[in-house]
Amino acid sequence: MAGILEQLVALSTRAPLPGLVWAIGTDSQGQSREMAAGEAIAGEGWHWLHFNYSSDRACALVAGLTSIPHSAITLLKTADAPPQVQIEGSVTYGILSDLHRDISDSTGSVGSMHFVLTDRILITGRRGPLAAAGAIRQRLLSGLRLESADALLDTIIEQILETVDDYIERLGRDVDRIEDRIIVGSAAGARGKLAEYRRTSVRLRRHVADMRSLFLRIERESKRSIEPPKLLGLAARLQQESDQLDRDIAALNERVRSLQGEVMTLLAEETNRNLRVLSVISILFLPPTFIAGLFGMNLHGMAFAEWPAGFWAATAVSLFSSALVVWGVIRAGILTSGGLD
Repeated sequence: MAGILEQLVALSTRAPLPGLVWAIGTDSQGQSREMAAGEAIAGEGWHWLHFNYSSDRACALVAGLTSIPHSAITLLKTADAPPQVQIEGSVTYGILSDLHRDISDSTGSVGSMHFVLTDRILITGRRGPLAAAGAIRQRLLSGLRLESADALLDTIIEQILETVDDYIERLGRDVDRIEDRIIVGSAAGARGKLAEYRRTSVRLRRHVADMRSLFLRIERESKRSIEPPKLLGLAARLQQESDQLDRDIAALNERVRSLQGEVMTLLAEETNRNLRVLSVISILFLPPTFIAGLFGMNLHGMAFAEWPAGFWAATAVSLFSSALVVWGVIRAGILTSGGLD
């Protein structure tokens, strides 16, 4: 039975592989080269084929490779499966979680990357652009040399954690800028931003927790196996890195939560100031309103009704009553206490 690489080489010579995002092969010196669109797969070393699994034809192509275990095909068709690594004979397969990537940089949302690994080929697939896979592709095309497909998968997993670390640093810098504004009493736009950052930090912490659980499972399986599985050495090292990432995210989440409390305090103080201003304005206009209502009853015997300057007299009474209220408010210290000074 032909191996996975041999089957893909044969298929690519007949027609372009459907859903193929990129194909990278290496020569005998380990130099990486990306195949052109529609080019047949060739190369003496290891290969990396990255598919877009939102294409049904791409899923069908991978599912039709006879050398891939049936359980790997089942996992490919399973939606929302957690990160995992399985080993059957010489084939290692599973799911890794990675941050999605937009045109410029990584985002805070998490996606899944299915993979199948043999000694000479790594097949990966996703349903949306992923940050770590794209970063490793750029590094390979810029001269990075890896000795095997195993080393490629190791490098991708390392890049996944590095991508999360970089994203946490970006969030930290944004939180620093918001904190600077809050210190000087400006909460404009901070409430929505902090809520978004908190949701993102929660997602990232779940993402890191999933990866850490994966490394722990690999380590436990290694103790039960006579032959240590692939990724064992990497899992032991990255488990410590994931622990540090988890602590960093927890610290960031705590900072965001604290700043949310300060923002709510600033907003409450601003609301109290506005309510106090409205209350004072209402008090100032209360006597003139009463006087206007009193003189507007049109009853016989109304003061100033027959006097030509009656309107101005009533206006003077209204202004005097307002001035009297202002004097009383100032004497009571209402204007200077509570943030109206």
